[in-house]
Amino acid sequence: MNATQVLVRAQLQHCWQEAGSDLELERRISRQTGCKIDRRRLTKARLGQDAVDWSFEELGALDAYLSSMGGGFLRRPRLLALLAQQPRLTFVVPAYARKAEQRTDVSIWDFRTATRVIGAIEQMQGSAHFDIETVVDGCQSPQSRWDAISAASQAVCVIGSPRAFGIAELLLERVFGSRGGSPFAFLWPRVRFREMPRGRCSAAAKQTDEPGVWGGLEVGGKTYWERRDTDDRRTYGVIALHVGSGDDGMPAVAALIAGLTGPGSLAAAEILATQADFVSTGADSGVYWAAVEARVKEDASIGDNRVLVPHSARLIAGPEHLPVQVTDSGVPDHTRPDVPARQRLGTR
Repeated sequence: MNATQVLVRAQLQHCWQEAGSDLELERRISRQTGCKIDRRRLTKARLGQDAVDWSFEELGALDAYLSSMGGGFLRRPRLLALLAQQPRLTFVVPAYARKAEQRTDVSIWDFRTATRVIGAIEQMQGSAHFDIETVVDGCQSPQSRWDAISAASQAVCVIGSPRAFGIAELLLERVFGSRGGSPFAFLWPRVRFREMPRGRCSAAAKQTDEPGVWGGLEVGGKTYWERRDTDDRRTYGVIALHVGSGDDGMPAVAALIAGLTGPGSLAAAEILATQADFVSTGADSGVYWAAVEARVKEDASIGDNRVLVPHSARLIAGPEHLPVQVTDSGVPDHTRPDVPARQRLGTR
């Protein structure tokens, strides 16, 4: 038994103890990665009884699941490292002013999303240096605030959907607007549609009056709705990460973590922090994006009682890499992803 087999055996044993059975472990891996690995093969690998002849798909799924549990065995560079290697990371979050009380409030979910990314960076390199900038939508010009933050920061992480945050709309427009729109679209019911920015990337073109729908995400030709009138509630989010030269009016690294709701943003951060197959291709420049789904439950707490179901976050589209487009003069244009040259990331 080689070192990798020993490592996989130990990690599977830990996951088996948490799952309670090999059948439940099989279900969890399948639910999170979309790949079914027969429980009898998992038993053999966990107990080290016989050598298991894994397929490439099984290896990718197994590594992705073990990585989400804090392990993994395929050592590949994560996109998180592109943020972590910058001297300082600036988080940009929407804020809500209460002038009479001299208060500026930030969503607890945006705070949790930022701390999840910070914790992952600290785990990766031992420390994290960061700032948090708040922008009060409606009171401050998103364009002027974005220009000021971009000029002062080499790495920026924007948290929040275009409905909640004008800077998210600006970032999406800058990253995807030159090619006619983003590969995903946020959709809202009619009552919330009136509040929606009308930029190209927000894609506020679809409405619904269906009861129980909080919003939707359109990606890959499918629409995923977040509903409140179901016991199997699911939320959705996206990750978009632009890597450029740093001299094109954008930070060297600019990330967007956006959910239909706060839990969707946290689910996207979970994928960015833990998924081993959300990796760079080696040619870092360009745009990386992915769409995420996670299950939500409610507990007995007072107020916002939504809770992400542990280990339920999974990719539903991407990751994809859109390399930079090269101009006729041979100079890379970091603001224009080269759409035909899409590359599929990961092993699945």
